[in-house]
Amino acid sequence: MRLSILGPIGLLLQEVPTVRRALASLTRYSRLHTDALALGIEEDGETAIFREERIIQARRPAPQASQLTVGALHRILCSLLGAAWKPERVCSSHAPPAITVAHVRFFGCPVDFRCDVNGLVCAAKALDTRLPKGDPVMARYAQQYLDSILEQPHATTAEKVRQFVRALLPSGRCSIEQVAQHLGMDRRTVHRHLAGDKETFSSIVDAVRVELATCYLTTTDRPLAEVADLLGFSGLSALLQWFSGRFDCSASAWRAANRCRMAPAR
Repeated sequence: MRLSILGPIGLLLQEVPTVRRALASLTRYSRLHTDALALGIEEDGETAIFREERIIQARRPAPQASQLTVGALHRILCSLLGAAWKPERVCSSHAPPAITVAHVRFFGCPVDFRCDVNGLVCAAKALDTRLPKGDPVMARYAQQYLDSILEQPHATTAEKVRQFVRALLPSGRCSIEQVAQHLGMDRRTVHRHLAGDKETFSSIVDAVRVELATCYLTTTDRPLAEVADLLGFSGLSALLQWFSGRFDCSASAWRAANRCRMAPAR
């Protein structure tokens, strides 16, 4: 399973330092994908269970829905920990099917039916396993973006793209392809939605850069080379060229003039 299909949640899961943080993040942000279920982690001594619970119940019980969710959770953990990872056992609240061989083969461990919960059981100490790709800087940007979406559930595509551009610019990986992937859309769909909002991806990137550049230059003493990195430019010369064309003066001159204006009167 490719974590990229989870959009920005998948990005965050790859960048947090431990399994515990990954599962906590998945629990917190899963409702951005669906309000029909809730995820949770429960620890009891040396045992932990990562469980799912249906919030919106179907008129008729649908064992397949819960089984697919638990299967997806298993694949996510395998993506993080390696294909060889296996839970200690799997819990299912449903009656066992006539043949359970496929379940055992898929999960690689015993599967218990007619349980009180649906989920994966593992050793609690496994939650503190460190993930090899953890990048705290990228994790922070991804988390800030997801938090902003949680606070604005009805945000337009343009607003969502703008928030994600802000988060991705410092990584140097801010492209329409990356943003589309993490929004769970294809590139053409993003372009179509932005056109409906009378925006383009380039105009949003430019506007975010203007906003951040003016903030960095007037409120901090960051070197221009560092500002170039934070704005996602390939180098200082690219920043200087963009700034001169956008503001009709050099970045150094603009900083000096505007910091003088903002300096408190004596």
